[in-house]
Amino acid sequence: MLDINVVEFFEAKNNDTEVHTVNEPLLQKVRLLKEQGEVQKNSICNMIDTAIANKRLKEALSNAMSITI
Repeated sequence: MLDINVVEFFEAKNNDTEVHTVNEPLLQKVRLLKEQGEVQKNSICNMIDTAIANKRLKEALSNAMSITI
């Protein structure tokens, strides 16, 4: 794991990083995730990883099907 606080990563005032747009609903979810126990955090992260893997697989299959021989 990275040694960085996720909320600090998204909040410009905490790490002096310029932020042009902030997705408030996403930021609120990250704040709530921070409050969860370790088991809940791991479960949520696993669901996110699964969703990302599924999206990448769909894109790869779509690209493979569009290649003509």
